[in-house]
Amino acid sequence: MLSAVKNMKKISSCETTKEMWDRLEVTYKGTNKVKETRINLLVREYELFQMKDGESAEEMFFRFNKILGDLKYFGTTIKSGEQIRKILRSLPMIWQPKFIALECQDLDKISYDKLRGDLIAFEKTHLDRKIQQEKKKKVSFKATVAEPEDEEENEGGEQDENIAMLSQVVTSMMRKNKNNRKGKPKFREGRINNENDGRCYECSKHGHIQADCPDLKKKQSRNLQRKKSFRA
Repeated sequence: MLSAVKNMKKISSCETTKEMWDRLEVTYKGTNKVKETRINLLVREYELFQMKDGESAEEMFFRFNKILGDLKYFGTTIKSGEQIRKILRSLPMIWQPKFIALECQDLDKISYDKLRGDLIAFEKTHLDRKIQQEKKKKVSFKATVAEPEDEEENEGGEQDENIAMLSQVVTSMMRKNKNNRKGKPKFREGRINNENDGRCYECSKHGHIQADCPDLKKKQSRNLQRKKSFRA
């Protein structure tokens, strides 16, 4: 009834029957085109359907049911067996044990609700435990990798500290040696008696040092002659 009223409003301004028919044809052809496009999009969404990462079985079935409901609304229905196969094909590799077990059965005899219940039960009893184990392995692996890195950082820090300390010690020693060299008097060859105003230590005379002392040279010459005569 409402549809008829809407149609009357659309053609009420038309003057001829042909004009009325043309307007109705354009209206309904456009509506059919939109419907066909929507169905094509839903069919493609159904064909590409996959379980998402981190998605639970209940969340996956909720999305799948939405697609099936929209297709049914536009007059497209999918058989139960095909629905079961599509769900199983959409499962990731972690579900493979359950997938293989179900494949051994007659999928045409498995109801949609039974599959849903089986997958949710498998997820809670097996997958949740496996996921927790995988998380523990990842945490343990990260901790194992982090320990050598920490040790290397500590060793590197200790080496840097040792190098810094060694550098400080060497610098300190070099400074001490430099200061000691500055404080030492410079001696010339031979000794000069500072107490008796530059006199020779050998003869106590002025004008020469001990190394150039004539008396010392005479003594050395006599000693040398004595040695020679003694040997002879």
